[in-house]
Amino acid sequence: IAFAHLLPNFVECWWDALILDVLICNGLGIWVGLQICKRLEMREYKWVSIKDIHSTSGKLKRAVLQFTPGSWTHVRWLDPTCTYMRFFALCQLVIFWQVSELNTFFLKHIFEMPPSHPIVALRLILIGVIVAPSVRQYYSYTTDTQCKRVGTQCWVYGAIMVTEAILCIKNGKELFERTQAVNIIIWFLLQLMLSIMCVYGFVLWHKYIQYNQG
Repeated sequence: IAFAHLLPNFVECWWDALILDVLICNGLGIWVGLQICKRLEMREYKWVSIKDIHSTSGKLKRAVLQFTPGSWTHVRWLDPTCTYMRFFALCQLVIFWQVSELNTFFLKHIFEMPPSHPIVALRLILIGVIVAPSVRQYYSYTTDTQCKRVGTQCWVYGAIMVTEAILCIKNGKELFERTQAVNIIIWFLLQLMLSIMCVYGFVLWHKYIQYNQG
């Protein structure tokens, strides 16, 4: 909504934004991802050399399993004993991801590339590949007390995000001259407030679950 006056494709009705974007695309995607993570966490990993398998079906199954994780690490961004630094680090991650998503729309609009353009698809694939190790390194830096610095891949992703934002600002001067600063400030404050509320809510929920289990 805050950028609807700059990007025409952001002008949509409330049910499109709420139902399709928030509940179905984002909400359903998050739920499916959480279910997959739970199944992978509960799974028992037993790796056997393909030479030790005698049946053809067993060899084929082992070949397919070669492309699955060798092990699975329990990921817990927040826990009841986490510090406020981890809390704000997670809020920072949410804001960075929002900026990355905005870069996608502004780059398409400023450089006049349709969604079907191969560069758009290649960029999304490249960002997806880069994000995986970057978030992992950021997670290690946030949760591991022995990790004193952010990993190289995380810095690379941050540099890409900032560079894309600079390109948008530099090449979209005419577009950003029409910026309604009040809307942007309100959007930023809402993003900050909602991020803090969501993260803090998850901390309280985790405490509640642990209290009931204890």
